[in-house]
Parts: sequence; C-alpha cells; structure tokens
Amino acid sequence: MNAAFLENYNYFDFNCVVFHDVDLIPENDNNLYICNKYQPVHLSLKIKKFKYQYPYGTDFGGVTMMTRDMYFQVNGHTNLFWGWGQEDTDMERRIR
Repeated sequence: MNAAFLENYNYFDFNCVVFHDVDLIPENDNNLYICNKYQPVHLSLKIKKFKYQYPYGTDFGGVTMMTRDMYFQVNGHTNLFWGWGQEDTDMERRIR
C-alpha cells in the first residue's frame, strides 16, 4: 500500500486516499468518498456480509480514507505484517 501511495504521490495531485479491500462492495451507492480533513473515516464498519457487526476487534479497516497529510503523519502502513490481518489494528493504534 505504501508503494502505491508513493507512486501516485509522485505523479498526481490528490488530497484524499481511500484504502479499499476488494471483497467489500459498497451497499449504498450514496456513500460519499470525501475525506474529512480532521480525522480518518471508516466506511465499512457494519455491513451485511458480517451481519452488521464488525467481527475483528478493531473499528478500523476494510474501507478507510484519510487525507494525504494524515497518511504521512502516521508514516503509512506498517511493513511488519504480510498476508491478511493486523495491519488495520496497527494503523488504528497509530492514528489514535
């Protein structure tokens, strides 16, 4: 994720970044993918796939968005985890 972020940063002028798991399709076409300039936003907290309860013990992950500056402030995603899991929990802790 960090490599993709930095490559896009080098070529495009953007102020909002959305990290979107491929298996989480929006249930509502009216969702606005617009960053809040004061705090990151979690867009997939409760969804039908998980019976509208978040099963992972973190309130951050799946579909998240934040400003470009916020992503730099938390130093991007960690490289300590490979495969599935825990990177969202780590990101949530560093944001708080």
